[in-house]
Amino acid sequence: MPAGKLGRILELTSAGCCWRRGEIERTQIDETKLNELVGRVLGDLGGAVSVPLVRIGDSLGLYETLKRIGPATAEELAAAADCFPRYVSEWLAAQAASGYVQHERGSFWLTAEQAFVFAEPDSPVNMIGAFDTAAAMVENQPKVQAAFKTGRQGCRLGRPRRLHVLCRSAAVPTGLCERWCRSGSRPSMALPTS
Repeated sequence: MPAGKLGRILELTSAGCCWRRGEIERTQIDETKLNELVGRVLGDLGGAVSVPLVRIGDSLGLYETLKRIGPATAEELAAAADCFPRYVSEWLAAQAASGYVQHERGSFWLTAEQAFVFAEPDSPVNMIGAFDTAAAMVENQPKVQAAFKTGRQGCRLGRPRRLHVLCRSAAVPTGLCERWCRSGSRPSMALPTS
């Protein structure tokens, strides 16, 4: 965020009601720390917005189709995936902005690395399940929120102990975490360390 814009935000907010409660003076704000925090929050929001878009791309087979047909326009991908071109165009623009697909002169494609993460179901780094898990966390917020008050866990019996602790909470439906974490249960699929 440009320093001038940050200064203007500080002027506007320090005069407004949101600053009255704590009586924070402008001189107490470290603009560098504030800028870093705002950057982290914006990064989190960008990730949150990506969740439904990645899930749509997976559900409609857009990633796998793009991998299969190679560089394509939005219209070509839409035709190959049997989808409406305008929405595919918007989806591709968002994916390119996130760095999830490549774009140049109206054509879109996946790099080998992007395909490994989004279009290879058996890849040890396929991250689609992580987006499913993030969506489940949001959808199940009331259950998790209730657990904060009651202290009760919503563990499901039969889930392997080695899965991530969040997957053992009430927040993640059966199957989603397994999809995300399944590569960890197959040591033969581990990535080389060199």
